[in-house]
Amino acid sequence: MASSASGAKRKRVSLSLQQKMDIATKLKEGVNRQTLMREYNVGSSTLYDIKKQASQLKDFCLKTESEQAMQQRCNLRAPYAETLDAALYEWFCIKRSEGACISGPMIQEKARELHKRLKVEKENAYSNGWLTKFKIRHGIRKLDISGEQESANVEAAESFKETLKKLIADENLSAHQIYNADETGFLYRCLPSTTLAGMKEKAAKKVKRKIRIA
Repeated sequence: MASSASGAKRKRVSLSLQQKMDIATKLKEGVNRQTLMREYNVGSSTLYDIKKQASQLKDFCLKTESEQAMQQRCNLRAPYAETLDAALYEWFCIKRSEGACISGPMIQEKARELHKRLKVEKENAYSNGWLTKFKIRHGIRKLDISGEQESANVEAAESFKETLKKLIADENLSAHQIYNADETGFLYRCLPSTTLAGMKEKAAKKVKRKIRIA
């Protein structure tokens, strides 16, 4: 009677891109293949495939800003609609550099807009699942907004004094018709408390008004 162990199959293992990059590096350094097969629980054909992909893995590793992407992705398959993906990430980076607060629904809405603008043929609902993959791919995560807003624009404030004086004179306004309210204090509940941010951002301190998707 044949031993059941002899017919046992190796459990399928899905290696992350980071693990594949580590294996490719070790193969280049001359680490024994049998040692790698035992360490990562893979077969010789997997090592062969990884060796063939070594240059592609290296290129991806150099281009990506996200360790999370390397640790969670298992293949080098290009994202859906590469041009759209690149344009969307560029928009995200620009808006964050301006200090804008970005949410998941805003990214999804912008993606749908770009889908039409770029005339992407294949339909895509840009669901929450798609959003999760987009964030992982580019290392985007949520940050709590902290710290003070940017300093007030003193020059603009001085200039407005003259504008206000002229408005009061032109409209013949009296003192009891003029009110003052601090915008942040008055509308504090409207301000977002979190934002999506890129991997290079350690803190989201600069907060500006909520933006349109354009």
